[in-house]
Amino acid sequence: MVFGRRRRKGHATEALSPEEIIAKLREAEVLLAQGKKVPEVCKSLGVSEVSYYRWRKEYGGLNVSQAKRMKELEVENLRLASRGLRPHTRQAHLEGSRTGKLLSPSRRRRCVDAVCEGLAISQRRVCRVLGQYRSSQRHQPQILQDEDALTAAIVVLARRFGRYGYRRVTDLLHMAGWEVNAKRVQRIWRAEGLKVPAKQPKRGRLWLADGSCIRLRPERRNHVWPMTS
Repeated sequence: MVFGRRRRKGHATEALSPEEIIAKLREAEVLLAQGKKVPEVCKSLGVSEVSYYRWRKEYGGLNVSQAKRMKELEVENLRLASRGLRPHTRQAHLEGSRTGKLLSPSRRRRCVDAVCEGLAISQRRVCRVLGQYRSSQRHQPQILQDEDALTAAIVVLARRFGRYGYRRVTDLLHMAGWEVNAKRVQRIWRAEGLKVPAKQPKRGRLWLADGSCIRLRPERRNHVWPMTS
């Protein structure tokens, strides 16, 4: 794995590890604090200005462990991209689990915030590694004024019509005068944890060849009792 290269006169280029890059960046900070210019610092370190600015962009403000972790994520995302997988499916793909994808914008925003807080790195760097647009990360969702009233109406219809899904509930809302599309109803439907129960298979009657045993349906309390052996 190649992280950086340094040039020596009369020698071939030699790869640099993250530890060496961070050490050179810290040495450059000391030299800059002493009043030296960037070309002089790069000359004393034996690197080009292009490499210096690239290192400072990639590794500036990171320690060794954080640099290794970020480089591992970048390499893994490149490997998954070559195989047609999304970067956020990396953990599920490696563990062989089916934990679901971070498809919703809110879940992706929470994921980026968790990585920023856990690794103590900038939001810009995490968004670049995880493939999240910064405009989407900084977007503040707007809550409409009728959100609570619409949620209450959807819950009431879901309780009244237990076999109806969000599409038929949307039709009922249109009949009631609501101007709402099915996508918004689906979002609220999922947020409230609403779900159409699965159909239960019908239980067949029990009988013998002569019809002497027939399962009775209860008509009142204590009408039918189970038979125990």
